[in-house]
Amino acid sequence: MTNKNNLEIDKSACNVCPSCDGSDVVESIIEDQFEYGSGSEKVLLSAMVPVISCSECGEEFTDYRAEELRHEAVCTHLGLLSPREIKALRRSLNVTQEGLAHLTEIGIASIKRWETGEQLQSASMDRFLRLLREDRSAPTRLAAMKNPVRSRPLFRTSFSDSQRRAARTFILRPSQLQPEAA
Repeated sequence: MTNKNNLEIDKSACNVCPSCDGSDVVESIIEDQFEYGSGSEKVLLSAMVPVISCSECGEEFTDYRAEELRHEAVCTHLGLLSPREIKALRRSLNVTQEGLAHLTEIGIASIKRWETGEQLQSASMDRFLRLLREDRSAPTRLAAMKNPVRSRPLFRTSFSDSQRRAARTFILRPSQLQPEAA
C-alpha cells in the first residue's frame, strides 16, 4: 500500500487482528496504487480503500471491500460496468439473476460471475447491458422477441419419391470418395 494519506474513520467491523488477536484495531482510508495488466499494457491504477491497522502488532490488512474497490477501478479503466452497476441494472429491471438470464439469453453463470466480480464481461456484452440500462423500452422489446408471432409458410415444396430417395443417398463431393484412375 502506498501514499498513506490516512483519514481515520472508526473501529472496523473486524474487531480482532488476525495476526496477534489484539483488539486495538482502527480502520482508515488510504490511496492504494496497484498495477494492472502485463508487459507493455501494464498500467498503474489507484483506489481509495479501507485499511485495518492493529496498534498492538503494527499489522495492516484489507478485506473484501478493498478488493471490490480495486475491481471497480479496473472496470473504470477498461470502460466497463462494475459488478455494483450490473447488480443495480438488474434490480432496476426488477428481475432476479435468473430473470435477467431468461430475458437476455445470457447464461446465468456469466451474470453471477459479473455481479460477483469473478469475471469481466466482454465489451460487446457491456454495450448490451448499457443499452438495457439506457433504453427503458429495451426489456419490453426483448421480451417480445422471445415469443414472436409466427405465420404459416406461404408455400410448401413438394418432393417426388425419386427426389426423396436421392436426398437420402446424397454424398457430399462424391468425387473425393472414389479413387482416381491412373
